[in-house]
Amino acid sequence: MRRVCIVAGLLLTPLACAAAARFSGIDPDLLARANAGNADAQRRVALAYESGEAVPRDYAQAATWLRRAAAQGNALAEFDLAMLYRHGQGVPHDDTMAAALYLQAADQNLATAQFNIGLLCERGEGVPQDYALAAAWYRKAAEQGLAEAENDLGALYEHGLGVPQNDATAAEWYRKSADQGMAEAQFNLAVRYTAGRGVAQSDQLAAEWFSKAAAQGFARAQNNLGALYERGLGVPRDDAAAAQWYGRAAAQGHADAQFNLGRLYALGRGVAQSNAEAWFWMNLAAGRLSGAAHARAERFRDDIEKKLAPNDLAGLRERTRQLMAAR
Repeated sequence: MRRVCIVAGLLLTPLACAAAARFSGIDPDLLARANAGNADAQRRVALAYESGEAVPRDYAQAATWLRRAAAQGNALAEFDLAMLYRHGQGVPHDDTMAAALYLQAADQNLATAQFNIGLLCERGEGVPQDYALAAAWYRKAAEQGLAEAENDLGALYEHGLGVPQNDATAAEWYRKSADQGMAEAQFNLAVRYTAGRGVAQSDQLAAEWFSKAAAQGFARAQNNLGALYERGLGVPRDDAAAAQWYGRAAAQGHADAQFNLGRLYALGRGVAQSNAEAWFWMNLAAGRLSGAAHARAERFRDDIEKKLAPNDLAGLRERTRQLMAAR
């Protein structure tokens, strides 16, 4: 028997039927509480429109409901509405409005809002650039244990922006964030151990923290971990492991890793020697690097190119073209 779908007295096509079945609608009790002025319910209705799970996604409707909740001082709604202004979803893009809303939520001690207003202060987006104020807001969020704020506060201490330059304090904040599993902080802490800045130099601890970040797909950590394996610093020397980690970072577009992987293919270290693969990765690196590194990659690529047949080179250029088009 042919199945049909009837919604509100309308006979729908199979395609429309499938679309209608996708949405369950907003819970009537929730909607009633939202219409009665309950701020938490209003925010939950807004999130339903924003996610597009219970109802078709509608950022404008989400913004309308968030405004109603934010007008009652609901900090989470203020934050969510700020995010819509930040990304121009359902409302015009407006960093100034976003900053004002973040500030309202931050004043209610919402850590994510404190971090975001700090980020705008650091970048000078929607508010005047002010590193000292950025540091103050990051600190408020960091003291509540927000990993992103801990990492970014560490970066301000590392570079002496808005706070006195202090490698030891930078390392302390990086560690707090790294211990929570933030890959960027794990990378930053590993760099501290590599150079012995703010911590006692330790290639072994550098390798451990690079490994944690690399396992999460952090390309810079993958490249640096590859370098440690290639040199046998903090880990046993292992060209195959080096090539593996360079390869993971290179596949994400990391230029230094592309160069390093191309070099290993040219030398046949950790991978089967291949001039074609060496040219391919070195060519990608040359397209991304700048200055002396760019010139070095170009020279390396051009030397390899002399060893390739015209047909092989044409195929590699087409492979490069397809890769760039896919991105």
